[in-house]
Amino acid sequence: MSPILFPPIYLTQHALGEKALKNVFEPLHMCKQECLITTFQDVYFYTDSFEEAKDKMRQFAGTIRRPFAVRYNPYTESVDVLDSTRGIATVVSELRGDLCIVSDALKRLQLMERFEFQD
Repeated sequence: MSPILFPPIYLTQHALGEKALKNVFEPLHMCKQECLITTFQDVYFYTDSFEEAKDKMRQFAGTIRRPFAVRYNPYTESVDVLDSTRGIATVVSELRGDLCIVSDALKRLQLMERFEFQD
């Protein structure tokens, strides 16, 4: 039976056992690691927090040479490729709109706080 079909307990035992290497998560090293699909992985990577992993991935992505930029679009839950001035202008316009909404909300809260202190 393929290890992929094994219950998660076997994966956990393997990952925590002595056969598997455990390395600090470094994207540059991790991306060079062969991904095994018919057996358990030889190496597992860890970080102290999910935020640390996100930061390291962002830094790593910033080093990739490409003639375009990408951004995650939370409304469509997709990645937008920013490879034209029109596309970038659209994103800037959306961000300005979002900033107006947030700025308005902040002003309203500040007004409410002023009235609360005067009472």
